Amino acid sequence: MIYISTGGFKNMTPTESIKYFNKNGINNIELSGGKYEEKIYEKLKKNKSNNFSIHNYFPTPKKAFVINIASLDNAINQKSMNQLKRGINLAHKLNLKYFSFHAGFYLDPKPKNLGKRINNQKIFSKKKSDIKFYSNLRKLINYSKERGVKIFIENNVITKKNLDYFKTNPLMHCTFGDFVKIRKKFSKEDLGFLLDIGHLKVSSKTLKKNFYEELKKAVKISDALHLS
Repeated sequence: MIYISTGGFKNMTPTESIKYFNKNGINNIELSGGKYEEKIYEKLKKNKSNNFSIHNYFPTPKKAFVINIASLDNAINQKSMNQLKRGINLAHKLNLKYFSFHAGFYLDPKPKNLGKRINNQKIFSKKKSDIKFYSNLRKLINYSKERGVKIFIENNVITKKNLDYFKTNPLMHCTFGDFVKIRKKFSKEDLGFLLDIGHLKVSSKTLKKNFYEELKKAVKISDALHLS
């Protein structure tokens, strides 16, 4: 099934995006981002003609922040876990089978940094961040299983500007090798993969990998695709 994402309509509330999509004959909708909106569950429940999926930054919190379950900042880590649990809970209430979100970071970017060069950030200990990430991922897998929801994790995108600035990759899960690394720790039944092809293409170019070879291998072990 093909879904169109609300993620590109950041200046609209989810309700406004849904109305716009429906007006143009679109009923399969990925809910991701957008403006904060009160009583979102009640409003979505009334939209019985639509097929929804929920991704990452949804339901949108009142105050913007970057989700990072690999963060070594306790406040950001806890806020991230709470936000993802809200997404899982909403998926459960709407009888959805899946919920997807991005992999972690070895630093804490600000919302304004996303898609740009990340400045003035200190990289965490990668070993400590990995431990935190995998521990939190296990907690989320167990939490989602109890609610009949399966979680998918999406690959990040590393740009040349950020790689040049930090001299190392400050982001998790950017290559096919990273998919394999995660799969060794979590079975396909426990954790699915959402492959963002645009992210993989940019990351492959940055890291000097063959995009088509990366894509062929990653597609085989992925459960869903993002086309952007």
